[in-house]
Amino acid sequence: MRNADYLVGLTVGFLRSHITVLDLAEQSEVADAATLLRKNIEAVARIRELENAKNPGLLFKRTPNLNALRGNAAKLYGDYSEIAHSSHPRVSELLGSAEDARPGWVSMHPKFSEHTLVLITNAFVVYAEFYHWARGTALLISADFPLQKVDSWTAQLHGWHDAVSVEIDRARERP
Repeated sequence: MRNADYLVGLTVGFLRSHITVLDLAEQSEVADAATLLRKNIEAVARIRELENAKNPGLLFKRTPNLNALRGNAAKLYGDYSEIAHSSHPRVSELLGSAEDARPGWVSMHPKFSEHTLVLITNAFVVYAEFYHWARGTALLISADFPLQKVDSWTAQLHGWHDAVSVEIDRARERP
């Protein structure tokens, strides 16, 4: 397969980062997880670019083109870039408020909030973009790619996504 070495590296990098995003989300480390999620949006965009690249060398040292994405992940990129670059004061809201809820103070400890749930949902959006590519391409990279196992994991992720969506709705209903 064309560009297989590059695709394997991007795939492994994506999966490692995605696991870390979910681990950080579990701890409500939203800002750090969001920065890695932005990286993964770029990784999937590069993967998609490579599908049609006749000369992948022309892509080297260039930021991936988000227009290569086919799902909704590109819509998340601007907000996640803002977080990664700390380009607006509201990014500190992702860190959580002070323990005594004093305005203007930020917690030194991660705080669970609706931001955590939104991050997890967005992580599924980015994963879905990757999965749709992998589902159609993985066997071209390796004939013994464990596609059934990946499908099983993805089905579990969809179940978790649905559960997270319910929790987001509940959080929005609370005063």
